[in-house]
Amino acid sequence: EIADYVKEGVSEDLGINAIWLTGHSLSDPRHFYGIWTQYACIEPGRLNPSLGTERDFKDMIAEAHRRGIRVFLDSIEHGVMNDSPLIAEHPDWFKGGSWGMTDYDWKGDHPDLEKWWVDLWTKAVLEWGVDGFRCDCGLHRPDLWSEIKRRSAAAGKPIFILGESGIERV
Repeated sequence: EIADYVKEGVSEDLGINAIWLTGHSLSDPRHFYGIWTQYACIEPGRLNPSLGTERDFKDMIAEAHRRGIRVFLDSIEHGVMNDSPLIAEHPDWFKGGSWGMTDYDWKGDHPDLEKWWVDLWTKAVLEWGVDGFRCDCGLHRPDLWSEIKRRSAAAGKPIFILGESGIERV
């Protein structure tokens, strides 16, 4: 597990200065040929149990920081798995689908979806201590990522945000 490598200093010994977690959210381990992956996201704001508790996760990030290592999360902007409770709770937030998932309706007028998204990822920065994000499938809503970055910086925690192509920066 990544937390064990960080605690043992293995990542530091390798000379790395960042960890990119391509999986942190509760996800479906059967999607994508039985390989557990962030790209089968069920609940973006809920940690996958394989990472331990929220306290364990925060401790792992704090240990990485003590060793000069930054931690970045992958975010899945296009949607969630079809059986995600988010769809039942907020059916108006979703429209269409791709990759066997139901897509967020980023082009609709959903201030509550936008607020939830900004609050979700701002929490990851301010409460968990992450240092930024890599956004799968590009940046659907750069304006929301700019707000997350603004809030984080205002709280004294500047972050880095990168789109999938590498050229979509906020």
